[in-house]
Amino acid sequence: MHAATIAGVFRTTDCWATFAAVGPLIPLRYLEYKPGNTDVIYVSGASHFYKSSDNCVSFTHISYTRSFLLIQSMIMIAPDKVSTR
Repeated sequence: MHAATIAGVFRTTDCWATFAAVGPLIPLRYLEYKPGNTDVIYVSGASHFYKSSDNCVSFTHISYTRSFLLIQSMIMIAPDKVSTR
């Protein structure tokens, strides 16, 4: 299980009895798993987007927006295949 927090991304394997920082140590607010592949995780905060393709072992910085406004970026992930049935 993972959580995006004001201190970064954290992971636990024992229902939060213990946990460890695993991602960028900056304020983050949103965390989403790719549908069908929980090894792919996206996180975002006020101005940063990151992607992990290896279950939070490493992160790739996707984008940064410098702004004087307090803006929160939300993440929405669409499945690779959409069924209309």
